Parts: sequence; structure tokens; C-alpha cells
Amino acid sequence: MKLQFKRPITMRRQILVLFVLLMLIPFILLVLIADIIFTTHAQNDLKTIYNSNVTEMANSLDTLFTNATDLTLFPLTEDSMRTYLTIPSSNPDFLRKKQKSSNIRNLIPYGYREGILSIGLYREDGDYIITDNTVKYTETDYENVRKHDLLPFWYFPSDEQSIFLLRHFRNPTNFSEYAGYIKLRLSLSYVTSKMSNHLQNEETSYFLITPNNALLIEVNTGQSDTLYQKFSFTYEELKQKAESGQPSTIQNNCIISQHLLSNGLILYSIAAPHIISEVRHAFWPSMLMASTAVMLLSFMLSFYFSKKITIPLETLGEKMTNLTTGNFSSRADIEGCQEISMLTDRFNNMAGQLEILYNKVYLGELKLKQSQLDVLETQINPHFLYNTLDTIYWMAKLGETEKVSLMVSNLSQMMQMTLSAKTKDKVTLFDELKHLTCYIVIQDIRHNGKILFDVKCNDDIKGFQVLSFLLQPLVENALHHGLSSYSNGIIHVHIYRSGNDLIYEVANNGTPINPDEITTLLNSGKPALKGFALKNIIERLQLRYGEPYSLTYFLDGDFSVFRINQPIEGDENDDKNTDC
Repeated sequence: MKLQFKRPITMRRQILVLFVLLMLIPFILLVLIADIIFTTHAQNDLKTIYNSNVTEMANSLDTLFTNATDLTLFPLTEDSMRTYLTIPSSNPDFLRKKQKSSNIRNLIPYGYREGILSIGLYREDGDYIITDNTVKYTETDYENVRKHDLLPFWYFPSDEQSIFLLRHFRNPTNFSEYAGYIKLRLSLSYVTSKMSNHLQNEETSYFLITPNNALLIEVNTGQSDTLYQKFSFTYEELKQKAESGQPSTIQNNCIISQHLLSNGLILYSIAAPHIISEVRHAFWPSMLMASTAVMLLSFMLSFYFSKKITIPLETLGEKMTNLTTGNFSSRADIEGCQEISMLTDRFNNMAGQLEILYNKVYLGELKLKQSQLDVLETQINPHFLYNTLDTIYWMAKLGETEKVSLMVSNLSQMMQMTLSAKTKDKVTLFDELKHLTCYIVIQDIRHNGKILFDVKCNDDIKGFQVLSFLLQPLVENALHHGLSSYSNGIIHVHIYRSGNDLIYEVANNGTPINPDEITTLLNSGKPALKGFALKNIIERLQLRYGEPYSLTYFLDGDFSVFRINQPIEGDENDDKNTDC
């Protein structure tokens, strides 16, 4: 069964998708962040408003309850009531004093009467003055006030529409003795009316609960029953919220505000404002329209830029195909970015030079030495350039722009050095290393860093004059023949001085070759592609310097080593940097 592979996605489509994502994703993130910020500010403002409302209502209730608490001490400051509480019952004036205090309600200052339904004043001997029977002391009342000794005690019966305040006080003229008791009954209806004076809106319900989790009052009952059952907070939970420094919270789009009153009751409100949902309903449609506009704009821009990037590369690839078939008259007329223009210029220059060299070889106008060098370049450069451009093309389609830029830069420098060397066959060792470094960078990217290249050369010999383009063919031979079947290989390049000679050693840990086979291959007079680069190196060395200078091959452990030697020429103190 023949396997069928899907065609890779085109570079243009990749750029379209990438451009849309690069514009749309940040915009969506900005919209989401804006929604969160906008909603958070709206919620904080609403919490402040509703918390202020509950605080205002609580202050009003606290004023009422504080006045009632202060009223429990009034009998000790009013003369007739104080006399009634402290005069012995055996005193002849006792009944008269009691009669004078019997109209107790009229004796209370006007500002302290609000909400007070009944008052009961009791002596220690059991005698009392009451406005009605609802304020009679029970045994439970006596137990509670004695436990709270001199402190006011509030209790909130669930079966009455009243709340009660009790207090036990001492004789102001003899503090070691108790003077009596007082009992006040406050109207829940009046408390409810005080709360109603501070209603925020119809969306808010208010609740007053006791320390034993009993619901004392609810206001705005249009939705209060539903909200009260939905949240059902306990007294302790609300108390912790009120004392935590976060008087307002938001749960399920509802704002809950609470306040602890001076008599132990907790007032809290639950609001379900529609403004939060209305803000979202107004926000998202406009954002959807903006997102659509951004998407359309990104599509148009991505289509434009994809054409601008891919069409020049496709055209250059077609021209390169023509070049590899031997059509050296092929030229590229491409306009694009700086890297594309530079690559086009280098390609045209190289194609022009190759055409000239090709024609000169067939016309017999080149000398023997230069013809050998030019033949090598016409056979090697197009294939290397085609493979490199093909790699650049596919990396560009994959969107690896940094690698594309790095390969184009190094390839451009290699072309520049290759073309400049047409007029001279000697360069400094520095330039030779620079050419090799550019080649290694390109091959390292093509092989995804799986081949380790190690170059060693002392700075004090980089100024020597050497034959050009000897190192790169040696490294290329090690890469394509020695490591062709290895996924992870090592290539060592060692350049050093030995007497009056300069030595190149290029070693690889690939498949070792029998030295006899290398000798047979190099001595063979038959033209063949295999071994062509090595033969060309030997021929150039011997044509230039004579037979003592040549190429040798040997095995060193796991490494196959090719060594060439050439005489030292030039300034040995020229120290340069070979970074490509």
C-alpha cells in the first residue's frame, strides 16, 4: 500500500493565520482585561454606595438604641425618680414621692421618647411603677440583669413586635447598694420606619437579625424572602464580615453589606442591581463589532504582506532551478525587503560570474591553475546555494524569520567572499576562517544543531596568506561523506604551525574509510564526482607549491583525519576576529 502524505500548508496561508492571530489574540486579551477592569471598578463603586447606605441606616438605628441605653440611667439623674428609688418605704413621704414619679413617661426628656412604648421602674424591695403590664419583670429578667450587673441587657423575643432593654443600677448616694431596675419596651414598627427612611432603591432588601440568628425585621419585601433564603447567612458569618474591614462583598451578582449595631444586632442589605448586567450587555456588542473590524483589517494586511514576502521567494526559487540546470544566463529581477534584495543581488552577481567562467572554460581562455579553481566553483556553488536557498524558503514558510535572516546574512557574506576571490587565489587565514565560519553557521541551522563543529586556531597565525577555499571543501567532505549516516556527529578543525608549514587537520567521527581506498580514489585518473573536491585540493596545492605539499588521510582512534600542509606566507602578527 502506497503511503500518501498531506501537502504542507503554504507559506502564504501560514502568514495569513499568523498575522490574524497576532492581531486578534492581543485585541481579545485587551477586551477581556478592559471588561475585568471596568466591571471591577463598577462593582467597587456600587459596594461603596451600598455600604454607605447601610452605614447611614445603621447610624440612625444606633442613635435610637443609644438614646434608649442612656434613658436607662435617667432615673438616677431625675430627682423625683431617684428619691422614689432610694427613700425607705417606711418613710411617711414614700407614697407621695411614688405618686410624684408615677407619671414616668412625662418625666422623660422629649428627645429620648422616640420608639419607647412602655417603661417599668422597680425598687429593690419589689415596689414598682409601670406604664403597662408588658414591662413587668419576670424571674428570667431578674436573672439576666444580675448576670450583666449594671450593664444594659437587650433581648429580642420572637413572638412580639417589640424589643426590650433591662438594666440594674446602684444607689448614686451609696454606691455599695443597689437602687433598682428599669425595663424599656421599644416598638419594632418604629425601628422599621426608621429603616424605611433610608431605603436605597427597590432592588435592595434590608434585614435585622439577632445574635441567635433570628430574623427580627425585613424591609422591602418585594424580593427579600427570596434573597434571604438564597444566601441565609448566620450571625457569626455576618459579624466576621463586618469586623474584617470588608463591609461589602459581591456574590452571584448581588452586593451584600453589613454593619454591627451597638446593641448586638446586625443590619445587612442584599442588593441585586441590574446595572452590572446592563453594563455587560452594552459593553460586549460594541466589542464584538470592534473585533470584527480588527479581524477584517488583519485579513487584508496579512494578505498584502504574505504576497510581498512569498512572491519574491517563489520567483528566486524558480531562477535558482534554472541555474542548477545549467542555464547560467538566468537573472532575477526582484524587489523586496533588504534581505531579499541583497540575496537577489548576490545571486545575479554569482550567476553572472558563473556564466563568464563557464564560457571561458569552453573557449579555452583560462589558464590551467585558474581553470581548475573555476571548474570546482561551477560544480559546487550552485548545488550548495540551491540547498541553502531551499532551506531558507522552507524556514520562511514556517515563519522562522530569525533563522532566515541569519542564513541570508551568512550566505550573502559567503557569496561576497567567493566572488571577490575570483581575482585572486590567496587570502589571509582570517578570511579563510571567516568563510568557513559562515559555512558552518549555515550547515548548523540546516542540521538543527545535531552536528558539533569545533574550530581551533591561534590568533597569532591568522595573518598568514593561504590558498582560498581549502578549509570549506574539507569540512563539506567530512559532513556529507563521513557523517552522512550519522544523526549526531563531531567535526574537529585544527589549524596550527609546524616549522615553516601551516597545517590543516579536519577530523570527523563518522564511518571510517580504509586509507587504501582513499589512496586509490585520489590516484584514479577517471573523472568522477566522488573525490572531486579532494582531488582539486591536491591539484591546487601541488600546482602552487609543488609535490611536497599535498593531502594525507589517516585514522586516529574513532576519528577519520584529513590533513593538508602549505608553506607559511604573509604577516604572522595580524590578529583579527573571525565572527561571521
